[in-house]
Amino acid sequence: MSSARLRDIPLYLLVRALEVLLSIPGRPTALRCGAWLGTLVWALDDHHRRRTRDQIAASLGPFRDPDAPGRLSRRAYEHLGTMLAEMLLYPRCAGTMIAPELRIEGTEHYEATLRGGHPTILVTGHLGNWEYAIWALRRVGILFTGIERPLDNPLLGDYLNRKRRTRIAGLIPQEGALRRMLRLLQEGKPIGLLVDQDAGRHGRFVPFFGRTASTLDTPAALALRTGAWILPIGLQRARRSPWYRFRFAPPIVPRPTGDRDADIHDLTSRYTAAVEALIRLAPEQWLWMHRRWRTRPEGEAPDA
Repeated sequence: MSSARLRDIPLYLLVRALEVLLSIPGRPTALRCGAWLGTLVWALDDHHRRRTRDQIAASLGPFRDPDAPGRLSRRAYEHLGTMLAEMLLYPRCAGTMIAPELRIEGTEHYEATLRGGHPTILVTGHLGNWEYAIWALRRVGILFTGIERPLDNPLLGDYLNRKRRTRIAGLIPQEGALRRMLRLLQEGKPIGLLVDQDAGRHGRFVPFFGRTASTLDTPAALALRTGAWILPIGLQRARRSPWYRFRFAPPIVPRPTGDRDADIHDLTSRYTAAVEALIRLAPEQWLWMHRRWRTRPEGEAPDA
């Protein structure tokens, strides 16, 4: 075993130990513990706390109360801790959640795409509990294929992917994924992609919360190639209740003009705007810690 792999072991064992500990008191207590852990990280991690607060202020402001971004950043950490506790209890906790506590909205959009016979690309972001969205999709009969993005810690990545594989049609390794996604869509099988993280220099710069952000344009390129419809989705916890809301947003239909670059930009802008609209429904449930605006267009100063 390499030294790099040896360094992965402590975090992996910590996560597995937390999984065991959180399973003891029952789901409600486990989720409260997760929220408390999130608050503790918020209090101790000054660097990411300030980044979270600043990105909230720049994206959702102006605020009448100057302390509002700080309070919202704390709620974002509380949510992240709760979501991580849910993920560690997955799939046991998810199975309990799905039966009594899920509300599905926008099924007419789902019916207009998948049941209408269109190849479908599901797009979402790191909002609410994106892992539990798998269960919501299963409830309406959707088994999709996702992309397996490697984590810095391969032990932890393998562990999480084993959980995911029990509830979706499959996971495609990131390397060489484009060809396999194309083939799946041509066979009429849905795929799912997260589209809300910084895509680096290979991304497409489109508006996101009023600022240009480098965005994954693979769904747009695939939609133009196959005629697939793009279906934005999101699962979020309802405020002040145990319920979850899973939403299908209106489908985004390609409108080819013959200018491929302009068409990709148009589609990428449209599904990014749709994901932003879902985030705005519960902004404290998005991953504001991520440096979403890190990559800047040529000539602009790098994001701090």
